[in-house]
Amino acid sequence: MKIHINVPLLLIGDFNEVLVSSERKGAAQNTASMRDLQKLVHDMELIDLQFDKQFTWVRKNSARRIDRILVDKEVLAVFPNTRAYCGERVFSYHFSIIMASDHLVWGPVPFRSLDCWLEEPSFLVLFKKEWVQLSGLPMEKKLKAIKGPLIKWNREVFGHIDLRIQSFQEEISKVDLKAQAQLLQDCDWLRRETLQSQLWLWMARKERFCKQLSRCNLLKEVDRNTKYFHLLASLRRQRKLITKIMHNGKEVTELPVIKKLIIGHFKQLYKKQEPSSFDISTLDLKVMSPTKAESLEATVLEEEIKEAFLSCDPSKASGYD
Repeated sequence: MKIHINVPLLLIGDFNEVLVSSERKGAAQNTASMRDLQKLVHDMELIDLQFDKQFTWVRKNSARRIDRILVDKEVLAVFPNTRAYCGERVFSYHFSIIMASDHLVWGPVPFRSLDCWLEEPSFLVLFKKEWVQLSGLPMEKKLKAIKGPLIKWNREVFGHIDLRIQSFQEEISKVDLKAQAQLLQDCDWLRRETLQSQLWLWMARKERFCKQLSRCNLLKEVDRNTKYFHLLASLRRQRKLITKIMHNGKEVTELPVIKKLIIGHFKQLYKKQEPSSFDISTLDLKVMSPTKAESLEATVLEEEIKEAFLSCDPSKASGYD
């Protein structure tokens, strides 16, 4: 069915049926109409957006999730901040369902190094130069200090990947249009080959960029579908999006208030506490053998550090441990 529809789909409304039995209070088995709806969602490759309420239809003690928003993955690729939530219900048995694509600004974006930077020769030159100048600083301060030059280099030299791709595509189109009107010289064809080579290079960089953002560990170099990784990154961003929290039994939706409450919660959670005395001799603990104790206190060899470091995923930064 999907192959006969060439436009992205967005289905919103009352489907009068649930997808799984858990979406109907008290239900325990699948019905034929449920299987039909499941087949529709699967065949059309639609994504069911999750609401902030378990049920969208309530009538006394009966409750069901029969209202839903089904979207094509192409829609989420264009609007990655898409979210769904329920409004209020007054006279109807249905909660109103709302779809929004808000760009919530939580503050400064964390710095992230990109794998595709390593393919740009000027990046390694810049990094080596800045790293040598910071040689007298501790590692933690080095990493903080080098962010500034890298961000500036990314903005002024490396540039926006999509804009680079668009620029090369436009230049190739100009050469092709020129070829329609007149015979091209060898230098024109050479220029087109160079542009095409650069276009392939930047498209490959975009693929690795999307794959890194998606944090996909299941597929390595087998799948070359950039849209797949872009969709994973969009869905991951959607799952992490915080639009409301409960505080003292009340729902809070204002972003500045949410940020203040979250910061206050973790400050209280991790504040320094007075140490309490505790005698562990009363516990029945297993005693480590002298051989194991010596191995824990042994000097860590350079080969062991290198082996552990190289075993890490090259797309992710190692932590303090």
